[in-house]
Amino acid sequence: MNASTTRRHLARSLSFLAIVGLLVLVTVPVHAASTHKVVVFLQGLGSSLSQSQIAAMRNCSVPVQGDPFSKLKTQLLKNGTYQCSDFLQFSYTGGFTDGQGSWQPAPYDCIAAGAQSLASNAKLLAVMLSDYENAHSGVQIRYELVGHSLGGLTAFDASALAGPAFSANAIDSIITIDSPLNHISAANLQAQRASLPGYTVPHPAPACSSTNAAHAYNFTWSPAIIAVSDVTDAQSKQSYIADRQAVVTAGQGQQIRYMTTGNSSDCAYDETLCNVPGTWLDDRYSMTVANANLSTTFNEGTHGCVATSFVADCSADTHLAALLDGKTAVPAMIAFMT
Repeated sequence: MNASTTRRHLARSLSFLAIVGLLVLVTVPVHAASTHKVVVFLQGLGSSLSQSQIAAMRNCSVPVQGDPFSKLKTQLLKNGTYQCSDFLQFSYTGGFTDGQGSWQPAPYDCIAAGAQSLASNAKLLAVMLSDYENAHSGVQIRYELVGHSLGGLTAFDASALAGPAFSANAIDSIITIDSPLNHISAANLQAQRASLPGYTVPHPAPACSSTNAAHAYNFTWSPAIIAVSDVTDAQSKQSYIADRQAVVTAGQGQQIRYMTTGNSSDCAYDETLCNVPGTWLDDRYSMTVANANLSTTFNEGTHGCVATSFVADCSADTHLAALLDGKTAVPAMIAFMT
């Protein structure tokens, strides 16, 4: 074999090896970042989050007074699906993710929970989600957002910001509990204001130590609640419902799952359920969105409540029953999440 022939064989061999090398590079699987699920809990109007509560929530073996999600968290831990460090709390005054990648919510009081518009709350949550996601760049973070009442509204509207504000594939599911997703009746809002002597016009809010008055003030004058109170014409009401259905459709296109639910005996949506005097409209249907992946109300009961006014504890008890009693609602939420 002469030198020229040898060079030709060598060139062919090198070409063959180069092609094989390229095929190996193409066929070797690229391992994606591992996926990690966390649950963000969002409380509703009248809630608060103190520094001591935040510290206690990081130790799930310690019952946290005033945490409406305690039963749900306990069951999730028993299932072994999540660890305590996977439970994050939303704050209506914001927060940050520290240098160790830990979610740090800021404390807030009962007035702060109702002080902002719904759009502001949703943007605040989106910023917190984005910061946490950026701090865990080596991991694919997947959020389960679980919100009660105003918290559910906030989570629901934040899902519409997926893509522009944070990764479009960051949210796995949204669970709303007793949230006025479609609207609430303006007539009911006016009636509730009328039941609060001295609070019929906006003025400095009562102290949070006056629990009933502060909660009622928040409900009747919160910018978020005013924004979802309907006008009287049916067309505007139907437009609002259609807008919320469009949010679900868009979110489902990004693989977000939605569960909209509540207590069918929630007196906050129909005061006649607690025998409150006066004429009240039934807003219970607004707790669900028809095209959600799971859209239902559970009968957690009124527990024999007979209220005498809007500010009575009875209304608050039935509004929290799906989480505090949770005979059927909590198991359904766990099944949806897992």
